[in-house]
Amino acid sequence: MTVPILMILGGLALGIFFLWYTRVKVDAWWYGTFTGDLYVYLVPPVGFAAATAGVINLFQEIGSEPPQGIFAVPVLVVLAWFMLSVLTVLLGLPKIPFLLPRWMRERRREEKRLARE
Repeated sequence: MTVPILMILGGLALGIFFLWYTRVKVDAWWYGTFTGDLYVYLVPPVGFAAATAGVINLFQEIGSEPPQGIFAVPVLVVLAWFMLSVLTVLLGLPKIPFLLPRWMRERRREEKRLARE
């Protein structure tokens, strides 16, 4: 019973922390590195996937079936988010602007502008 609860709390904490951390940490040391890509793209969806799996596991531990349609949307959203993240990080595709914090978008625009000059 404690494992699913730890998965839920740990997954939510991981996902929420890295969503928050990457947005408030302006001019971070990890900007432009592989670690930065992990912080922005891969860690939050993995955290939310762990939380979703924890909730499903909790239902199974209790001995009941999870409601049929309630997890379809979160699972599909997290799966799509994760797949987009993997393609972005591993294949070097262009960064997805709506997933980047504002300070990173502004810094990328400034770097592109300086490169053109």
